[in-house]
Amino acid sequence: MTDSPNAGPATDIAALATRADVLLARSTADTFQHCAGWAAVVTLCMQDIERAQTNQLAPDPSAACPQCLTAVERIAAEREVEEARRRAPIEAPKVHYFESTRDAYDETQWNEAIRDGDVLVIASEKVVGFLREAWPAALTVRHGELHTLMDPVGELDEGKYAESARVAAEQAGELNVALRDDHAPDTEPTARQVDDMLQAANEAAIDVTSDPDPENPLWKAAQARLTAATDFLRKHHAAYREATNDEPSDTEPTAAPREEYEAGDRFLALDGSTKTVASTMHSTDGKLWVLDTNGAGWRADRCERIDTSRVGQARSAARRAAGVLRAGDATGDAAHELGDALRYLAQADPDALAELAATGSRITVEIHRLAVVPGDVLHQHGARLYVLDTGVSTSDAPQWWATVHGVTDEDRRATYRAPWTTGIAVEYASGDIVTVERIAPALPF
Repeated sequence: MTDSPNAGPATDIAALATRADVLLARSTADTFQHCAGWAAVVTLCMQDIERAQTNQLAPDPSAACPQCLTAVERIAAEREVEEARRRAPIEAPKVHYFESTRDAYDETQWNEAIRDGDVLVIASEKVVGFLREAWPAALTVRHGELHTLMDPVGELDEGKYAESARVAAEQAGELNVALRDDHAPDTEPTARQVDDMLQAANEAAIDVTSDPDPENPLWKAAQARLTAATDFLRKHHAAYREATNDEPSDTEPTAAPREEYEAGDRFLALDGSTKTVASTMHSTDGKLWVLDTNGAGWRADRCERIDTSRVGQARSAARRAAGVLRAGDATGDAAHELGDALRYLAQADPDALAELAATGSRITVEIHRLAVVPGDVLHQHGARLYVLDTGVSTSDAPQWWATVHGVTDEDRRATYRAPWTTGIAVEYASGDIVTVERIAPALPF
């Protein structure tokens, strides 16, 4: 082929090549500017390529090859039609049902009957999603083997998948599961959908706390599920919002440190017991004394006021740890985390502890005696003993003690009718393993 007066300008073919997603090239037969496919060895007009292809104009081309120009115009037009079709909003998506998310993923890769925007339902795993071009993505918190979306579905491709999301929400409703809140921001979930989200949050919390590994993709996915579930519950479940409120509310600000005690304050006495302030008084030598609700007096400088601002955090920590214990993983750490939370609640807000005990169940664990907390049922002397209070006395030689009471009449006959105190030196208590039935609060419903 030789140069021709009918050939178009090289700059025209360069612009078309970009639109057609092809490369510019030079042939061995002429000085025209040609085009070629990305891995081609010949140009679009079937001439051998002289040099490596480039997306830049070749040096000093006299004009564009007419045949390549015609071909690249056609390719660019076809691509633009296909792009417009691809961006068009999805209408009337079909719904496809699968036994597992693995089956769903695999089938979307070969089954041409599953089209872009179609809805995917996996009831056995409580997962609902859709096909985004070649990528099956979940819209529920649980996602199994499906992908997750970084952005809300309503913001994808200028709202292309709005109808897919609407149909997915209907399908999720039939399963009594909810879409993630960022994918259905204007939807008010049913009570059963909220209950299922509580379960999803508990499942994710177990995965997150049982084997923490921030470098593990599975752990990261569980953390993302937990975040999505808790965001949903804080918006749609008032009790959960209150129970997981880690920050002081506007109506209940954290009290600033105070020199004086006030009636109702909780404090740790010198013997390790927890007391409630009834009133205060100053002795003749000017020292402040705290009178508890039982009428006993304690020197204030030998007591410790209990910070009661972290009750919400403690409730959340207790529920998370109880979820791990129920799963049977990392029980040692979880038992201690649960014990720390319950001990704090016993000191700061006994009513909150009683509420958790009333609405939860119990889990039997083996712990060191020093880790026993109020609310535990201690197995000792062949009886089950409810722990009313416990601490370490420092007034003399350090001694662990617990005020207990038999759970049943039989337990009280085996020990004492009235509450009584058992104790052991700290040096022995630190190595003594005991069995307790520990309060295991459930997530709020």
